[in-house]
Formats: sequence, C-alpha cells, structure tokens
Amino acid sequence: MPALESELDIMTALKAGTIEQHSSIERIMPFFKDDLSLEAYIRVLKAFLGFFEPVERELRSIATRDTFGFNIDRRQRAKLLRRDLLALGVTHADMELLPRCDHLPRLENVDDGLGCLYVLEGSTLGGQLIVRELHTRFGVEEKTGAGFFHGYGSQTGVKWREFCTSVRIYAAGGKSQSAIVQSARNTFELLESWMRKANFSE
Repeated sequence: MPALESELDIMTALKAGTIEQHSSIERIMPFFKDDLSLEAYIRVLKAFLGFFEPVERELRSIATRDTFGFNIDRRQRAKLLRRDLLALGVTHADMELLPRCDHLPRLENVDDGLGCLYVLEGSTLGGQLIVRELHTRFGVEEKTGAGFFHGYGSQTGVKWREFCTSVRIYAAGGKSQSAIVQSARNTFELLESWMRKANFSE
C-alpha cells in the first residue's frame, strides 16, 4: 500500500535528518557526568524554562489557527519546569526575572510546529533514565524537582506513538516532509545555542 509506505517515511526522515544535531546537544547535557551538582541541575531547569516557555506559547498560537491532530495543551511542559523550580527553592519572582530565549525556531504553521514538537516530545523518551539518575544522586523525585523529566510517566511511550501517528497522517502526502525536517533541525540547533549561551554547566 503506497500510502502506508509514505506515512512511515516522515519519521525515518526526521531521525536521519537530525541525527547530527541530536548527537551534538546530547554531548553538552550534564545529567550523567560525574561532576553534576544539584546547583547545575537547577541551572539546566532555568535554561529549559527560558526556551520551552516562549516556544510553547508560539505552538499554542499555531493551534488557534490550525490543528496538529492532538491537543497541544496536554503536551505543554513549561509548567512542569516551574513546579520543579519551586520545589527546589526558586521563587515565582525569581522565575519571572530569568532570561527568555528571543532567537526561537520559526513557528508559523503546522509544518514548523510538528518539526519543533519532534524535538520537544522526543525529549520525553530519555526522561525516565534522567529521573532515576536524579533520584540516585540527589533524592529528587517527580514531586520534588524531577517532574519535567518524569513527563508523561508510564504513558510516555503511548504519547510518543500517538505523536508519531499524527505526524505520519499529516505528512502522508509527502509535501510537508522537508519543511518538518528542517524545523526539527533548526529547533535542535537553536536549543543547543541557547543552552550554551545560558552557561548552565559547571
């Protein structure tokens, strides 16, 4: 069935088209480094908030004009970053003073949004390993500072498969594939640039 083959192509293209950017940002993340401190982890959360919050705002704006094929409000995770930071002693007032990224991925339509979401949603997949590492090192759990990485918890795999299905259905005609892949690549690159600029590592 040609339609089925076409549906599968987009996820393969996304993985292959972003492998370099994905590997690059993974190399700078500190979660499994020997010298990771709780203070450095808090800086990571602050930097993530500065990126995720404005990006999610733009994704919601797209959803007011068009549909992603799923409820974008249920995939908003900046609120989990705020909850984690509060649990770790950062006040609401402090959070409002944190810098926000002003060099965001272009998010003008569903093509852009799905490419960006490939990066954001994909980040949930390794979250369970990070949560275990945080608990081992600092005793931090979902309710005490690791809610962002806990993400969807036991539903993470289900949520990811739902997302993949939506992308495949949307791109089944093949016309949006290159735009979606380019958006994912740009999102990885801009997130890495922001994290380096935030100087979160010790």
